[in-house]
Amino acid sequence: MKKKLYLVVPFLILVLIFSFWLTSCGESPTEAVGGKEVTEEEPVEREIVESAEEKIIEEPIEEIIDLTQNFDGAEIKCTRVIDGDTVEVEDVTGTKYRVRYIGIDTPETSEDYGDIATEKNKGLVEGKTVRLEKDVSDTDRYGRILAYVYVGDVFVNAYLVENGYAQVYTYPPDVKYSDYFLELQEEAREEGRGFWGEEYQEEVSEEDEDTEEETGSIKVVSLTSPIERGGQASITIKTNSKVKCTITVYYKSGKSTAQGLEDKVSDSSGNCSWSWKVGTNTTPGDWKIVLTAEGAEDKEVTFTVTAPEEEAEEPPPEEPPQEEQQLSYGVTVVSLTSPISRGSQASITINTAPNTYCTIKVYYKSGPSSAQGLDPKNSDGSGNCTWSWKVGSRTTPGDWKIVISVQGIGEIEQYFTVTG
Repeated sequence: MKKKLYLVVPFLILVLIFSFWLTSCGESPTEAVGGKEVTEEEPVEREIVESAEEKIIEEPIEEIIDLTQNFDGAEIKCTRVIDGDTVEVEDVTGTKYRVRYIGIDTPETSEDYGDIATEKNKGLVEGKTVRLEKDVSDTDRYGRILAYVYVGDVFVNAYLVENGYAQVYTYPPDVKYSDYFLELQEEAREEGRGFWGEEYQEEVSEEDEDTEEETGSIKVVSLTSPIERGGQASITIKTNSKVKCTITVYYKSGKSTAQGLEDKVSDSSGNCSWSWKVGTNTTPGDWKIVLTAEGAEDKEVTFTVTAPEEEAEEPPPEEPPQEEQQLSYGVTVVSLTSPISRGSQASITINTAPNTYCTIKVYYKSGPSSAQGLDPKNSDGSGNCTWSWKVGSRTTPGDWKIVISVQGIGEIEQYFTVTG
């Protein structure tokens, strides 16, 4: 019997040890996290929680700016430069807006010096936070925000004019800094900065020779038109260097005697500019400017004076009977971009009978234009009809005809000037 017990006891001990080992393998090991025991599966849940916390932390906490509501003083990132005077900005939601610099104009990228102005603008603002300052208007006819732009302490609009990368382009009612810009432009011209420099002007002269442009001519480089009465108008011409130049502006009342229309001498590059105030009582309409320069043929151009919007808004007249409509309306050009550089966006607005079928044809040297935007339209309830189209970058400079027809009313011809 003792011999049997001697054999059974070791066997029972082995069974107990094996049972204990099996029990241990079936249990999940634990670890203390924050004073609490958790199983091995719990760290997976903790990882998910940690990822969610990281995601929350990474979400932007900046205030969302809606530039369509109020942009005066707004700070926003510039993500793209379109050209020397137009940029694209983007808010924290990814909404993009185009911003057009007020009061200045730079050459198009396809024009002389345009690529240089664009690169300079990129160096100033691209990828940086800019601050926007409003004048009177919110947007232009293309829906672009109109603003004065700052990067830190740098007033970008002024910098481009001061250093000869842009010229003054005054378009009322946004004239807050027009006088300041004109002073900077005069300094840049006198100092020969940027495209006012002799090196650039020599390149332009060589290109003019290549295109067999006639010497002894007067070329309008820029003109503020249309302009509201009471606004500051300006015009710049290019002609022979160091010659006497004169300007005469004709209104309904006769020759203008406004300050700023005195005789001048063109600079060494042949540039000459005048700036004058349009009288607050000037009759709205298209008015003639006559320019002369020694050794060159006289040049005539027209510019448009408009009444302020609040004055122009009158109660709509009673709609005449349908049979009398043809006798009550004509076709009037309200606005036209002229002169305009090739490669730029041109536009024309007419006023005629409301809700009437209108067509437009633009004739260049090569024949009628097939540009997008010149399709037939119906005038709106106020009789206004507008077309906008791009002038080809290879369009021959000159005065080109526009023919507009209005069904049941008649047809008019208008000329606009394309510059190189």
